[in-house]
Amino acid sequence: MASDPQPLTDNPHPPTFGPATWSALLVPGVAERWAAVQAQVHPVLAAVAAAVDALASAQLGRAWSLYEVSWKTARVVNRGRAGREPINEYHFAIDRMPRGAGLYVGISTEDQAVLVGFTLAGRRKNELARVWEAGRNLWQPLVGALPEVRYGGAAPHSPQWLDHYLAHSQAQYVWAGYRYDWHDPRVTTPEFVQTLAHDAVRLLPLLEAVMEEAERQRWHGGLHEPPTAYNAAAAMPPIEAIIARIAGS
Repeated sequence: MASDPQPLTDNPHPPTFGPATWSALLVPGVAERWAAVQAQVHPVLAAVAAAVDALASAQLGRAWSLYEVSWKTARVVNRGRAGREPINEYHFAIDRMPRGAGLYVGISTEDQAVLVGFTLAGRRKNELARVWEAGRNLWQPLVGALPEVRYGGAAPHSPQWLDHYLAHSQAQYVWAGYRYDWHDPRVTTPEFVQTLAHDAVRLLPLLEAVMEEAERQRWHGGLHEPPTAYNAAAAMPPIEAIIARIAGS
C-alpha cells in the first residue's frame, strides 16, 4: 500500500463510512433498503467517485476523458425460484469502450468490507495476456502487491497469481484489488475516501493498457469486433456474483 494520500478537497466535513453505512445494507425490505442505501451509502461513494475524478484528471490527462462512471441500478437480487431479495452490495464502476474490463468500487455485506478492484471479463483475457507479456517488469510491482485476488479455481494467492490465471484458469471473471474490513479503524476516518481514490487510480494504468490493446486488436488486428451498447452489468458483476463463481468452481 502506498503512503497516506494527501487530501484532494478542503471540505471540512467530508462524508465517511460508519455504522449508518453498514446498517443501510441490512434494512429489511427491497424498497426500504434501496432508500436507505441511497441516503447513507451513495453520498460516501459519490465522494469517492469525485476524488477519483480529480486525481485521475491530474494524472492521466486526456485519457481519463474516455472513461465513464456507472452506478448500480438493480434494486433486487434475483434468486430464481427463491424469489427476489434486497440488494446486498452497492457500487460504482469505471470503464470505457470497447468494454470488458474496468474498476469496481463498492461495499458488500457478504464480505463485510469496502472493496476497490480491477475486474476483467473472460473475453479480455487475451488482451491482458499480451499486455502482461509485453510489460511484465513494468506491471509486476503493481500486480504482485495486490492484497486480494479472486477467480475460479485460483491457487493460493502469490505475487505470481496472474501467470497462474492466464495459464491455467478458465474463470469468466477475475477481480484483483484492495479489501478493507468494516472493522478496520481506517474505514471510518475522513481520509479513507482519499485512500479509496488513490487505490482506484493506482489500478487505472493497467486498465488503460488492456483497453488500448483491445482497441488495437479491434481496429488493426482483423478481429472487427462489433461495437456494443454500454452495459455495466455485463462487464461488472456484483462482487457477490464473483464470490459465488469462485465458491462453486
